[in-house]
Amino acid sequence: MKNHKFLFILAFLAIGLWSCEEEEFDFLQNATPVSVEARVKFYHGIPGGPAVDFLWQGKRLNGGRVTVANSAFLPVTYGNFFPTLNNEYAAVSGGSGKLEVEIPDNPLAKPATTKATVVSTDATLENGKNYTFVVYGTAAAPKFKVLNDDLPARSGNLTYVRIVHLLNGGPAVDFGIAGAAALGSNIAEGAASAWASFPITEASGVSRQKLSIRATGSSTALLTTADIDLQVGRCVTIVVRGNQGGATTLAPGLSTLINRY
Repeated sequence: MKNHKFLFILAFLAIGLWSCEEEEFDFLQNATPVSVEARVKFYHGIPGGPAVDFLWQGKRLNGGRVTVANSAFLPVTYGNFFPTLNNEYAAVSGGSGKLEVEIPDNPLAKPATTKATVVSTDATLENGKNYTFVVYGTAAAPKFKVLNDDLPARSGNLTYVRIVHLLNGGPAVDFGIAGAAALGSNIAEGAASAWASFPITEASGVSRQKLSIRATGSSTALLTTADIDLQVGRCVTIVVRGNQGGATTLAPGLSTLINRY
């Protein structure tokens, strides 16, 4: 009888403890929505520039440790975004602080090399908003820009496209659907266009198109994208990068990012 009472008491205590723990770790109740944080993406647009780390308020956001033996952080290389996935931003605490880009040290070097700052700027990131931080120019004279990604509201049958012009020495550009009228005009080096809307007429809600980048006032394409699926509500950023007249890996090129599916 005593054993039965003892087991009953243990079961009662276990249920009580489980209930308390469940209430304490109720993720549906206690989780913080991502929307209350600022969201930031980084793009490395310095042709020939070294791989870099991306920091906000002194905290490295990119990469992670590769292996125990090789503890170097994964830096961001030229022509790439961080986070790497489309439609993905790093969620950070909003407020005032520093956005920094550094050439990472090598913890395996003897003696270890020191970090070198590529660019650093004071910025204010508001919770609930999206930003893209780009670096461009040259390794000797880097430049930067903080873009407010302010994604347009979904509306009817429209898709949205913008251009970020980081082509060193390049002319002001127009952009649009290949063979059609421009969607945006006279975007200078270092500038981003406004979001341009484009109606989707296909019943599927998806239109596969090529976008062309042209010198302002010219009908000849400087660069043309591969086929892009433009979808109702989708927001697509095309980055124009490289060196005007450059060759091989430093030649003019394009990077494509889907900010919203």
